[in-house]
Amino acid sequence: MKNQEAQAIHVLAYVLQQNAQPAKAAMLLEALDAIAPDDTQTLTALAAAQLKSLESARALETLERIGDHHHAAGVVDLLRAQALARLGRIREAQAAMQAFLVRRPKSQQGREG
Repeated sequence: MKNQEAQAIHVLAYVLQQNAQPAKAAMLLEALDAIAPDDTQTLTALAAAQLKSLESARALETLERIGDHHHAAGVVDLLRAQALARLGRIREAQAAMQAFLVRRPKSQQGREG
């Protein structure tokens, strides 16, 4: 699949999520993942759609496929914290949120308050 086609699917999935259709967005992103597996951008968007679809366990499984060492680690930590909190795994959620706060871009640090 060409990069432009993949980006078009990402845009469509985003539009679906913004229009209260995260389950449809997740289906599109699952199809894209089947065609081009283990793409960090696709997996991150898929996990977000799964969270919005209240599929926290599936979102957590998707996030586990990404791992820790990549450019989107902060976003993944935030999504992981949300999924863990929804699953009632509060201590793990707190640790993931702490990791997010440590890894977030320096340009966003110090903006609170």
